[in-house]
Amino acid sequence: MKLIGEEGNSREKLAPGITPYEVKELYVTLMHEVNHIGLKMCGAGGGGCFILTHKEEDKDKVQSLVKSANMQVLDFFIESPL
Repeated sequence: MKLIGEEGNSREKLAPGITPYEVKELYVTLMHEVNHIGLKMCGAGGGGCFILTHKEEDKDKVQSLVKSANMQVLDFFIESPL
């Protein structure tokens, strides 16, 4: 999971502006509220969706902050490799 956030940071450095202002603002808020948060934009040119990585115990807090930013939570999980 940590690598997803690291890839997101690298992508932002390679393509500044790929992360919309509203998402950056949410990420800064989350960094102050949640330990071990990662962000990765998804889709072509940012695509409007993003992945937030966090510890399981922070799930409710992350979802609450996302919803309070008028963004929609799409639940998913990452399966272990086969």
